[in-house]
Amino acid sequence: MNHGIHKSNFGLFGDQLPCDLDGYTYTTQQGWMNANMDAMTWCGYSAREKRDECTRMAREARAALALAHHALDGWRNSNR
Repeated sequence: MNHGIHKSNFGLFGDQLPCDLDGYTYTTQQGWMNANMDAMTWCGYSAREKRDECTRMAREARAALALAHHALDGWRNSNR
């Protein structure tokens, strides 16, 4: 089961979201751990390194989502 947020929900404002191969972004480490990634993404990573990288990716995704929300809200408000 996928609990990510699809970048298409943000239209053009979702282009900068980090995402998996299916276009989903995740706000948790576990989400990224289970994401549909290219087979080579984790090649050479230890389990700890993968967890750390997934934690970083979740942090970056939360920041990118905040920016996308802000931009989308601004666009919506300008078109009222």
